[in-house]
Amino acid sequence: QLYKPESRFRISLYRYEAAAISSLASREAEIYVLCGTIQLTGAAASLTLGPQQLASIPAGRYEVKVAAEEQAEAVLVWDLSVLA
Repeated sequence: QLYKPESRFRISLYRYEAAAISSLASREAEIYVLCGTIQLTGAAASLTLGPQQLASIPAGRYEVKVAAEEQAEAVLVWDLSVLA
């Protein structure tokens, strides 16, 4: 119910292997970690999120590091109406 109407939002699932290091370029978004632990580091923000945690992140480029112990999954949600 939070992200209605559906046409206004883009929702993407990201899956990472344990100990993965990746990059992410994002517009302002909300990130929900479903499982695992993810560390995001960028000029705009740095944070660590665990299972069932969420945060708003500003637009920017991020390095994504996943904890060595387990895989991680995260969902990013963008509000497309702010792009118009």
